[in-house]
Amino acid sequence: MSVIHRQIRQDMQKLIDQLSTHDLPAVKAVDQVWEDLNQLQLQYQIEIAHLRFQDETDQLNETITIKNRGTLIADLSGWTIEAGSPHQIYTFPEHSLLHPHQQFVVHTSGEHTHSFQFHHPIWNNRGDLATLKNHQGDVVCYWAYGQHAHSDVVISRIKADGHEGRGEGDEFIEIVNISEHIVDLSDWQVTSVRNQTTFTFPPGSKLRPGASLKIFTDKTTLAENEYSFNSHRALWNNQGGGAELIDYLGCMVSVYQY
Repeated sequence: MSVIHRQIRQDMQKLIDQLSTHDLPAVKAVDQVWEDLNQLQLQYQIEIAHLRFQDETDQLNETITIKNRGTLIADLSGWTIEAGSPHQIYTFPEHSLLHPHQQFVVHTSGEHTHSFQFHHPIWNNRGDLATLKNHQGDVVCYWAYGQHAHSDVVISRIKADGHEGRGEGDEFIEIVNISEHIVDLSDWQVTSVRNQTTFTFPPGSKLRPGASLKIFTDKTTLAENEYSFNSHRALWNNQGGGAELIDYLGCMVSVYQY
């Protein structure tokens, strides 16, 4: 769980404690507590879900997607998206109501419902940071990709000694997000240095703040944040080896030796 979400939960608990006290406040005060709780809940359920920062045929075909993954209708009026710079900001207009499990797509250019209306690309193809803030200016969500995410993720563990026969399909490598950013891992690669076997993250792969993922040598049934090399032979030598995490541009992000 990210620091942002942890703080939201703590604030919600304080408000709930106010409601549960024997000395209940006036009706208006109770209404205000419920309103504050709803606002905190909205911050918890709204997030950046995707960012398209490059298009081979149209440089202006950039979009960022904001999703409501909760059960409350969210009024995003006055909320902002910062595109890597305080000089590149989109502000949601009045009556921007985002219904449960729906999304807003904000374009860089063009006449769309939601658009920065810039005439040049705003997302750096080598890496950038998107910041979503509520109407009070509080950060709700970060999204990082490319070079801006290099310090966010590390290879944390390799389990080299598998137990599933000669192929040792239950071997795995673990990657952890140590940042407050959702990290886009699309087209990033993990390579077993010793035998040069490579796994490529599929488009849409992401890792939430504080979360980890595992890439197994050969696993058929995968849970959330699990992937597989689909290799029928063991990849990690029990005597020692190493792994590399490389971004979509071929830049080194993390190295692990054991």
